[in-house]
Amino acid sequence: MFDGFYPEFGIQCAKIAKKKNIPVVLDCGSWKPQYEEWLNYTDIAICSENFFPQNSNNSQQVFKYLKEKSVVYSAITRGEKTILFQDNNSRGEIEIEQCQVVDTLGAGDILHGAFCYYYTHSNKFVKALGDAAKIATFSCRFKGTRDWLNFFG
Repeated sequence: MFDGFYPEFGIQCAKIAKKKNIPVVLDCGSWKPQYEEWLNYTDIAICSENFFPQNSNNSQQVFKYLKEKSVVYSAITRGEKTILFQDNNSRGEIEIEQCQVVDTLGAGDILHGAFCYYYTHSNKFVKALGDAAKIATFSCRFKGTRDWLNFFG
């Protein structure tokens, strides 16, 4: 899982992972020029609603661009709104639980980490994304990025 930072190192790691058939997940926040190359080695792109490659300004264009880059699975998170997703065969939406939001700090990072955990265990993109969204939403009920962990002991 990469987040677009340290591109010289990260792109090389993604190339190695791709050669070894290790899934490469890219956290696509806002567009960064390094994504143009990085996406060539990406299997799964989970993007924010602020991710707009050149010549795109809506989710349909983003999904088209990612498919052209041979990204197998892609998603666009939209805060408390549904998560849009696409794979080779289908498109859809994942509902987000509504909750009393205290703090959204770190929710995106929590979603990406939880997604990787669930995807590693199930190898099911939509299920992993839905389960990760539940964890990220739950974390928003607490202040900061770690207080929610105390709920579990």
